[in-house]
Amino acid sequence: MLERFSKFVIEKHKYILVLWLALMIISTYPFKKVGEALTYSEEPFLPSYVESREAYRLLREKFPKLNLSDVILVIKGGDVRDQLVREFLKKLEEEVKREIEPVSSVDTLNKAYELVLSKYHEVIKERKEETIRDLLPKAKELHSNLMDLKATLSKLCRIIYGVPFTYYEMWRDLIEEGYSPPKYDVHYIDELAFLRAKPIVIGIYDEALGKLNTLAAFTLYNFLLMPYYYIFHYLWDYSLRGIYLSRNNLTKSGIKVLNEVVGRLLYPARALLSLSFEYPLGRSISTPGTVKLFSLILRKVNVTNWRYESTLNAIIEGYLRSELKDGQYRFAEAVLKLPSSPSEADYLRVVRDFVEEEFKRVTPPPYPNGIPPRLYRKYVNRSNDTMLVYFYFVKDCDEREGIEAVKRIGKVVRSLMDELGLRGYTAYLTGSYAFLADTRSLVFKDVSIIDKAAIFLIT
Repeated sequence: MLERFSKFVIEKHKYILVLWLALMIISTYPFKKVGEALTYSEEPFLPSYVESREAYRLLREKFPKLNLSDVILVIKGGDVRDQLVREFLKKLEEEVKREIEPVSSVDTLNKAYELVLSKYHEVIKERKEETIRDLLPKAKELHSNLMDLKATLSKLCRIIYGVPFTYYEMWRDLIEEGYSPPKYDVHYIDELAFLRAKPIVIGIYDEALGKLNTLAAFTLYNFLLMPYYYIFHYLWDYSLRGIYLSRNNLTKSGIKVLNEVVGRLLYPARALLSLSFEYPLGRSISTPGTVKLFSLILRKVNVTNWRYESTLNAIIEGYLRSELKDGQYRFAEAVLKLPSSPSEADYLRVVRDFVEEEFKRVTPPPYPNGIPPRLYRKYVNRSNDTMLVYFYFVKDCDEREGIEAVKRIGKVVRSLMDELGLRGYTAYLTGSYAFLADTRSLVFKDVSIIDKAAIFLIT
C-alpha cells in the first residue's frame, strides 16, 4: 500500500521529498530501522487509511526510544536560497518565538548561517590579535628603517642642493662686489666663485654625512666632491653662456637657471653621488627605485627651500607616502604616521588601526554558499527546491498545547507567505504534533499526504 502511495505522490509531485527524506532517515540510527520497517515490511506498517492519531500511536509503540516531540515545516517550490525566503525565515523565527510559548527554539538555514558567521568572527578576532602581535616588532624595525631613509634622503638633498646653492651665492656675492662682465671675464668669476665655495661645500658634506675618518674624507674629496663639483661647474658655466650677467639679470634669472642646472646635474653625477652613500653609510641611490623616488623629490625641492628642515622633511615624507600607496606597502605607509620617537602606546595604536583597516577587506562567507555542505544539507536538498525548518518544543509540553501550537504555527506561516508575496512555494507541517493535529487545516496543498505518509516524519 505504501508502495502504491509513493508512486502516486511521485507522479503527482515532481519534486516531492519522499525519496530524499527517506535517504536521510535510513542513513542514521535509529532512523535506519524506521526506513526498513516502512520500506521492506511485507505488510504495510502504516496503511493509507490510518488517521494521524493512530499513526502517531503506532510509531510510539514500534519505536518507543524515538523523540517524536518536534515539528518540521517543509517548504518546496522555487529556489529556496532566494532572498525573499531568507526574509521569511527571519520573520517566522521572530514571530513564533514571540507568540507561541511551547516552542523553545526554531532552527532554520538562517540559524546555520549565523553559526557560521559567529565562528568566522571568532576566528577573525583571533587572527587580528595574532597579526597585531606579529606586526608590533616589525613596526619598530620598519619605523627605524623609514627614519633612516628620511634622514638619508635629507642628507642627499642637502648635498645636491647645498653645493650648487653655495656656488650660486658666491656668484651673487662676487657680482654685488663688482665682479661682473664685461669688466671681468665670466671664467675668472667662475673660478673665483669656485674657490670661495670650496670650504663651505666641504662643511656641507661634513654636516650632512657626519664626521669621517681621514681615509673616508680623502675618498670623499677625491672621488665624489671634486668630480661632482667640476660637473656642476661645467654645467653652470655652459648654462650661463649667452646670458648677460648684470646684477639685475643674475638676480632675476639666476635661481631659474640654477634649478635647471641641478635637474640636469642629477643623472651625470648619479654614479659619483652613490659613492657617498655606499661608502660611509652603506646606502646606494643608484638603484632604479631609489632614483625614481629621488627624481620625484626633485620636482618639489629647489634651491630656495632645501635649507628649511621642516619643508624638506615634509616633501620627503609626502613622496614616501605617495610611493607607499601600493597595496604591499600599506603597512609602511601606516608606520610612517608615527612620530620620530614613538612610545609603545603609539606603536600599538598604529598597528591596531592598520590591522582593523586590513581586515575590513576580508569579506565574510556569503549566504548561503558559505555554509558547509554537511550542515547545509540538514536544511536544503541538492536541487535547492526544498527546505526544512525545525521547531523544538519545551520538554514539559503536553499533547493539547503541542497540537494548538502546530495550528498557530500554520497560521503564522500562511500569514507571512501572504505578507511577503512568497508565490510558487508549497508549505506543510509534519512531525509528531502535526500528526496529532488536524493537519488538513494547516497546509496549503496536498493535505492528505501528511496523514498517510509517516515517512515524512523526521525528528
